[in-house]
Amino acid sequence: MKKEKISIILLAASIGVVMIAIAVGMLLYRTTRPTRQAKREAIAIAEEYADLETVENFYWFNGHKTYFSVSGETGAGEDIIVVIAQDGQEIEVVSQQDGLNEPAIRAIVREDYNDPMIKKIGIGFYEDQVIWEVVGQDEQSEELTYYLFSFETGKEVKVVANI
Repeated sequence: MKKEKISIILLAASIGVVMIAIAVGMLLYRTTRPTRQAKREAIAIAEEYADLETVENFYWFNGHKTYFSVSGETGAGEDIIVVIAQDGQEIEVVSQQDGLNEPAIRAIVREDYNDPMIKKIGIGFYEDQVIWEVVGQDEQSEELTYYLFSFETGKEVKVVANI
C-alpha cells in the first residue's frame, strides 16, 4: 500500500514536470516566432535580389527604422551583406570586402571601450550609411551602451551610454 502511494506521487510529479517542460517549450517557440519569420523572409529576399546562396548570419537592427540583414556568399562566390528595411522598400547589397566584419567590430569594442559584455550586434542604416550596431553591458553597473560604427571604416558614428 505504501509503495503504491509513493508510485502514484512519483508518477504525478513526473507528469507535472513533463507538462511544465512542454509549456516552457511552447512559450519559447512562440516568443521566437517573429525572429524566425523575419529571418526566413530576409533570406528569401536576399536569395532573389542578390543571388545569395549560403547564409552566414542574420541580424536585426532597430534604429529610426527596423532593418534585417543577411550575410553570406553569392553563387559567384562573393561575400556580401544584404540590408533590408522591414517594409521592404530599401534593399542595399554591400560587399563584405568593402567594410569591417563582425569579429573586427567586436575587437574595436573590446579594445576601445573597456571590454563590455556584448549583448547584441547588428547591421542597419543610420544617416544614409551602413553601420554596425553593438549593444554592450558594463559588468559592474549592468548599464547598457549602444555603439554605432561605420561599416566601411569602423569609426564611431554614435554612442548612447548609461542606459
